[in-house]
Amino acid sequence: MQEDLIENIDFDELMLENSSPGIALFDAYEFRLLRINPAYYAISHQRTGLDWPNKEVIGLKLQDALSSYMPKPEIERTLSVFREVATTGIPFHANMQRTTSRDNSIIYWEFSLYPVRGNDGKIEQLVSTINDVTIYVEAFQQAERIQTRLSQKRDNMLIERQRLEVIETVARSVRESLDIKLAGQATINVIAENLQPLIANIHIDRPEQEVFELLHSYLAPHLTHIFSSLAEVSYESDLLIAKARFLHKPIIIEDVPLSVNMGILPVDHQLVTVASQAFACFPLWFQGHFEGTLSATFGTPISADGYQVKTLEGCAGYLAAGLALARLHAQVDHERARLRAVLDQLPECVMIVEAKDGTTSYLNAAAANIKELHMPTFIGQPASLFAQTYQVDEIDGQPRAHDNLLYIRALRGEIINGQETTVTLHDGIIMTILISAAPLRTKDGQISGAAIIFRDISSRKEIERQKNEFLQLASHELRTPITTIQGLAEILQMLDANSSIQELPRSLRAIEEIIEQSQRLIQLIDEMLDLTRIENEQLLLNYAHHDLLATVKEVLESHTITSLHHSIHLQLDGLVTSDTIDGYFDKERIKQALSNLITNALKFSPPGSEVEVGIRYNPDIPGEIVLWVKDAGVGISPGKLAHIFERFHHASNSESLSGRLGIGLYIVKELVARHKGRVWVESTPQAGSTFYVLLPLHVRESNISMTLK
Repeated sequence: MQEDLIENIDFDELMLENSSPGIALFDAYEFRLLRINPAYYAISHQRTGLDWPNKEVIGLKLQDALSSYMPKPEIERTLSVFREVATTGIPFHANMQRTTSRDNSIIYWEFSLYPVRGNDGKIEQLVSTINDVTIYVEAFQQAERIQTRLSQKRDNMLIERQRLEVIETVARSVRESLDIKLAGQATINVIAENLQPLIANIHIDRPEQEVFELLHSYLAPHLTHIFSSLAEVSYESDLLIAKARFLHKPIIIEDVPLSVNMGILPVDHQLVTVASQAFACFPLWFQGHFEGTLSATFGTPISADGYQVKTLEGCAGYLAAGLALARLHAQVDHERARLRAVLDQLPECVMIVEAKDGTTSYLNAAAANIKELHMPTFIGQPASLFAQTYQVDEIDGQPRAHDNLLYIRALRGEIINGQETTVTLHDGIIMTILISAAPLRTKDGQISGAAIIFRDISSRKEIERQKNEFLQLASHELRTPITTIQGLAEILQMLDANSSIQELPRSLRAIEEIIEQSQRLIQLIDEMLDLTRIENEQLLLNYAHHDLLATVKEVLESHTITSLHHSIHLQLDGLVTSDTIDGYFDKERIKQALSNLITNALKFSPPGSEVEVGIRYNPDIPGEIVLWVKDAGVGISPGKLAHIFERFHHASNSESLSGRLGIGLYIVKELVARHKGRVWVESTPQAGSTFYVLLPLHVRESNISMTLK
């Protein structure tokens, strides 16, 4: 059954009907249309607009089919092709035929004609194929247009690169040479080579003489006779460059003859007499100050947005900066001479560092006389050589970074007052120097150098060191008897349990007071030690991984046990009590800071009131935790809020508590700051205070995790 179906299928017909190229079969004698597939009919219909059913076309002679829409000469040419193939047997191909369809759209198609021979070798039929290649032609045309645009962009890029190279040459000459004459010569040379002007001039403004002075010039060989007339141009001159000092934009004459015809230029103007075709003059302004002009005359017309004008514009910006720099240096030289005369009379050591190259240009007599530092050897040398010769450290002993050297900061515009630095000499002796630094500026505010003022305070620092050592020794010695007293008091407390009933309450109160005061003395001594460590940069932190929530709970538990007249409770925001907050911090120092805040809250709150300790966790900022301690005490007056974390200031408005040292909150601030955190307070008088601590947990190289269970 299946074989019968296959035998009944006309594969030739099936392939013809489904072929994508258009195919038509003609007899080779009268050129009658024998067969046509849908693709051939569709393309023909698109070309001609005819809407004949296939059946009406079959059997028509080619001449009759074409006569309904094709002019007679074209019909004859088509028939000639058919005859040629039918006679010679040579196939015919026509590529990329262009036709306008009936709807006025352009279509492209390819046509081929092949002979078909019978069994006897004679040509009996002709096969015509036709393909619509419009989409391919249009794609090719689009590619050509893109290629053209790319070629234009490439040409523009080459021109732009050449323009930038010219400008960079000028910029480099200005940067590398402090001699404006050399920089000006380099500018004129590169302009002459790349823009090929007839004339190119750089003039410098001389307001004292009311003239423009020629700095450098290029003239074409046949124009050298006008050189003397441009060497100096008066403000009153009719030349266009004389008018430039009133303008902030260039003077561009794109076409000199056209400007003469339009009456813009007089017929006897100098631009006409030198047979120029175009002119451009750029006023050289730098930070509001007129420096001079850059001008060029050309032998061909130019465009205001063309290569020559844009190149000159870029060069003008750097040239203006170079002229300004030269002017500023002249002013600096004058001011330097006047300044040195004053500095030589000062008892402080003074060093001046130049902004242009960072060299030490001056030492006053006081600086030169510090024999240990051999300062005169650094004159004319880079100021950084001092730090390379001696070991320069921060006051805490850490090496001072190069970008933190005071002369560099001063050259950046910073003013530094009284900063201490240690200098280790070659024999190991350490000098402590108190340094101030400030930028030196010209009249118009430009930084020309830096003044470094310093003095040797090694003797004073030695006295301070001895004082601190004494305080630490005294604190240590004080702790010994206090510890003994505390121990004995605790023994008495135990023994008093066997005393008479009448004496027991009084004894217990006395012993409790002894213990409380002993603990208070120990706390004060610890605070004094911490204060000394902080001021001498010796407060070291013991970083380790801890659970912050557990640490806070430990502090609360300790205060809850000892606090008989207040209630303390823990408030969690974004957490539950079973959570853990893993961070990298000094556990004991954080406990100390939090304990200080709670102690403050308890002391400044009325009996029976409540103190709230809180922790806030924001999942959007997983590396930060906010702690707070809130009381219902007397509050802090607005006048004291700004100073509350300074040494020896008190948080309370209560005069009865004024006998405290006032360093607890200062220590809290320093401990939090050393954890890269921040502490602040919000308070309303007679309504209590809330102290906040923002504590980043990602201190140093820590790995922080937040586990919510």
